[in-house]
Amino acid sequence: MSFTVKHGKKDDCILVTVHGDFKLSILSQLAFKVKQLIDQNKCTRILTDLREAQLTDSPVDMYKMPDSAISSGINRNIKRALLVKKKTQDFHFLETVFVNRGNVVKIFDNLNEAREWLNSN
Repeated sequence: MSFTVKHGKKDDCILVTVHGDFKLSILSQLAFKVKQLIDQNKCTRILTDLREAQLTDSPVDMYKMPDSAISSGINRNIKRALLVKKKTQDFHFLETVFVNRGNVVKIFDNLNEAREWLNSN
């Protein structure tokens, strides 16, 4: 598993790319770096590219992911687009968990649609 986190100056968006297993322990590491960039750039949008990632956690661990993000300092009002290769049942479950916990999150299988949504009001 590997991930990159950077600030996209063009879109004024935090860009996250994950390769391999995406699970709660990875989210905790990743969220810390994302929070630093949010603070440095006063950014309120995140595009997470999960096209080369697989959700490997149990539903119970996926249910804990929103709390992990919040405890790392990523507020619920941060707008997050999750870009996936295919909208599987696991990714829909993850989106639902985040939304039901008061987060602004949506999954996409099209990069242009994800960017358009992130830039909308």
